[in-house]
Parts: sequence; structure tokens; C-alpha cells
Amino acid sequence: MKFVGARKLAPDDDVLLLDTTLRDGEQAPGISLTPEEKADVALALDRADVDVVEAGSACTGAGE
Repeated sequence: MKFVGARKLAPDDDVLLLDTTLRDGEQAPGISLTPEEKADVALALDRADVDVVEAGSACTGAGE
């Protein structure tokens, strides 16, 4: 597969990782994370050296 406009990264190019699991994950049908599960996900992302975590919106339900 060829990507139009794709280029190889130079050794000094910075790549930042952005994760939306905590924001988008709960928008999937049937998915609901407890506060403890959300903390576990956030800690795992931190251990994986993810640069930016989109954590979602504040308090969207009684369990938040």
C-alpha cells in the first residue's frame, strides 16, 4: 500500500502519542467503566509512556 504524501521520519522527528480510550471508550454501546477501572486504564497508559490522555468530560452520570 502506498500513502500519498507519506515520508519517513527523521531520527530527530518527535512523535507524540494521544489516547482517547477514556473519552471515546465509554461512548461505545454497552461500555461503562467504574472509577477504579478508569484509574487502572490511566495508570496503564502512563506506564506505556502515552504523552496525552483525553480523559473525557467531567461527571456525566450519578456513578461518576
